[in-house]
Amino acid sequence: MKKICAFLLALLLLTSTAGAVDLYVDTNKIETDTPPAVVDGRTLVPVRAIFEAIGATVTWDATTSTATGIRGDVVVSIQINNTTAHVNGEPRTLDVPAQLINSRTMVPARFISESMGCDVTWYQDTETVGVANKTKGQHIYVTKSGQKYHYSGTCNGGTYYEATLAEAMGRGLTPCDKCVLIQETPVAAPSETSGQKSALELARRYLQITAFSYEGLISQLEYDGCSHADAVYAASNCGADWNAQALNKAQSYLGLMAFSHDGLVDQLVYDAYTPEQAAYAADNCGADWNAQAVKKATSYLALMSFTREKLIDQLEYDGFTYEQAVYGAEQNGY
Repeated sequence: MKKICAFLLALLLLTSTAGAVDLYVDTNKIETDTPPAVVDGRTLVPVRAIFEAIGATVTWDATTSTATGIRGDVVVSIQINNTTAHVNGEPRTLDVPAQLINSRTMVPARFISESMGCDVTWYQDTETVGVANKTKGQHIYVTKSGQKYHYSGTCNGGTYYEATLAEAMGRGLTPCDKCVLIQETPVAAPSETSGQKSALELARRYLQITAFSYEGLISQLEYDGCSHADAVYAASNCGADWNAQALNKAQSYLGLMAFSHDGLVDQLVYDAYTPEQAAYAADNCGADWNAQAVKKATSYLALMSFTREKLIDQLEYDGFTYEQAVYGAEQNGY
């Protein structure tokens, strides 16, 4: 009984500790619906939150459960439950893999941040993670009892010790208006590389010609010789409305042949649109599904003969409802 109680107490303490971790990127606290958690001594944070907070573009491949973050010429890929991640294609071993916690993909904060060129610190007293992105390389000075943090170790003639970003944020210190605020200026975003620029221009030209899914556009750009990183950058920054792209694709298909609602959704998913985008397109394409069933039945009858029952079965197999299939058969004389 004592062993069981001890186990439950340890589990309770672990759970409460995991929820108490705070994450700061520079001086901004990152609020997430699933809080950072400590697993085997490593702080895990929601993947999209950490990537976007440090200015990276993030994509998710549901097929392989892999998240990819891109910032400048750095590409970081990390897969759920895999202790091998990749930075610009080079394998890196993780102490703790990415994993699902409360249905959210959680990744090691230090690995992601340092791979993107940031500095990471930890303040144990308040269980705070500090990621220095724009403030990387900035020295921070504090006192044991002071309420402010400083960028100058001699500000106001005080006696300070050098601290970390995590300590300054974890203690809730505010910036000194003399040596901090006057130094803080906006940092320019990383400039676009020539490869990214070329891929982006090519992506926009393609989108003027025909409809693409996000993944389909990346594949096309890679086929044309763009690197994967540049292709992802272009697809993420081309300004495309992917629902609208799916709708355009659906309407082009309907101009060529007949589809049921479900058949059209399946075709769009095959073309790498998400199920949500495909459903949006099928729901908003303006198709008369009874008319589509008639058209489909007519095309079948031009190729071979059917009994009424077989024709209805075939139309149902193609995703038409029973009522639509019956209508399609009847309007063709069955």
